Amino acid sequence: MMFVPDINHLCDMILAHGKNNDATYAITCIAYGGDASCKDDDGRNAVHHFAIHGNMEAIQALADDDASYFLVSDNFGKTPLLLLAEGGHTDFLIKFLKDYPSYGLSSSEYPQQSVAGALAAHGHAQFVIDELLPRCPEVLNEPVVAMVMASEAIKPTDKIKALRALSLAGFKA
Repeated sequence: MMFVPDINHLCDMILAHGKNNDATYAITCIAYGGDASCKDDDGRNAVHHFAIHGNMEAIQALADDDASYFLVSDNFGKTPLLLLAEGGHTDFLIKFLKDYPSYGLSSSEYPQQSVAGALAAHGHAQFVIDELLPRCPEVLNEPVVAMVMASEAIKPTDKIKALRALSLAGFKA
């Protein structure tokens, strides 16, 4: 007789492995049919925890399994994508948002934060303009300019260039 794990138990295990930044076992649990929908007391799923740790191997495995895990806001209004943007993992985000451009938008509960804004605030305003805007015009309604203005991640001269480019592209303050 073959062992078939309980799906709910796998979900809990994936969350526990996410908290411990253990990609190997989390990926194995996903392979057995588990998902990353379980949340801890802070409203974070395994993707949040792997994003906090910057574990890109686990992040990629979870993205390949089900991209919807990346849209879940925790109790503080942070999605895994926003955590990745704040952590400077822009290479993954740029690749991910090319496939899922609408995921760069803010959540309805926390409209003051967006992945597009966080990317622009980390020096990637041109990606927001060239890649996201044509594929997801709603990004114009995001707090991109405000997030760039508040950014401490880019030099003042780069901030001015980014704000000028965003303004020319139609972004409003």
